Amino acid sequence: MRHVYVLGVMGSPRKGGNSDLLLSRALEGAAGQGARTEKVCLADMDLRPCLACEGCRAGGNCVQKDDMQELYPRLQAAAGLVIATPVYWWGPSAQTKVFLDRWYALIPVREAMEGKRVAVLCAHADDDPGTARHLLGMFEESFRFLKMRLVGTLAVAADKRGGVAANRGALARAEELGRLAACACA
Repeated sequence: MRHVYVLGVMGSPRKGGNSDLLLSRALEGAAGQGARTEKVCLADMDLRPCLACEGCRAGGNCVQKDDMQELYPRLQAAAGLVIATPVYWWGPSAQTKVFLDRWYALIPVREAMEGKRVAVLCAHADDDPGTARHLLGMFEESFRFLKMRLVGTLAVAADKRGGVAANRGALARAEELGRLAACACA
């Protein structure tokens, strides 16, 4: 079996929280498929908002010198990607939004993103199943634009820190999405 690389991106500033637990379970699923996995925590990184300077369009690289420069090659090298974020005000966390906005610099090299398998996991404190629809729609459109393969999404109601740990169904689905992100058959 060919070993693939799956990058897990944790968009919550809360380590040990619901998004982190879901992402860890997804990466276990990917590792179970023989994938090499890595988890990055966006809250631990220096990520600055896009400047809309168009420097990346001219030179093919983002001109900002922050930790996103470490993430671009990882994004391009990964066969699979799992992004976990809490729902904050019907959208992703600020850390996740900055991360995704900085994908603008990938447009000149979008062929490097084409076909990558990606899963999105999110936790929200609301019982309304529609709470994550805007967040998921934003990701779905971004992935479609870059011709990435969305293997699935998971939105989980979990209002207490770490509460998702008791939700066996959600943990099993997160693990399945990790397997799909690592599997060439997805």
